[in-house]
Amino acid sequence: PPESAFPGLKAFFIRAEDKAGLVVAQAQLGVFGYLPDFAPDLAFGRKTYNCKSETMREKRAFKAAWFAGNRCAIPIERGFEWCYETGDPVRWAVKRNNGEPLCAAGLWGVWIGPQGEEILSFTMLTTNADAHPIFSRFNAPGDEKRMPVFLRLEDQQEWLNCSIDKA
Repeated sequence: PPESAFPGLKAFFIRAEDKAGLVVAQAQLGVFGYLPDFAPDLAFGRKTYNCKSETMREKRAFKAAWFAGNRCAIPIERGFEWCYETGDPVRWAVKRNNGEPLCAAGLWGVWIGPQGEEILSFTMLTTNADAHPIFSRFNAPGDEKRMPVFLRLEDQQEWLNCSIDKA
């Protein structure tokens, strides 16, 4: 797998597969940065790599994926955030104490490229982090504090396969 995932580059995500139950989930390699059908090019994904969970049902870029049930899980070995507590940005690594991967909730879709090729892409869902003991410390002063929507191991299959209402 790619060593690091950055917006606009390919990374792995997990999506539900085969509603007949033969395959529970499948890892896919896709562009990190959701490409809605109206995206003019791959660079559009640099604007849509994160999706506010509070507005995903209304935002033009994300609502089609949400209502299609195109949910995914994004494995994260470690994430990096900027902490400004010293006055200067300091890059912090965020990971689990036990070394196991984190898993973020996301949405995925298929974009048709300029030569008619199908390109998988995905976005990570985020939520407000004002009250979180760690994530509230990140982002530039004055910026909204955001964090990924993390999925517990026991909730991942349900997230991928449940109804839209339950998700």
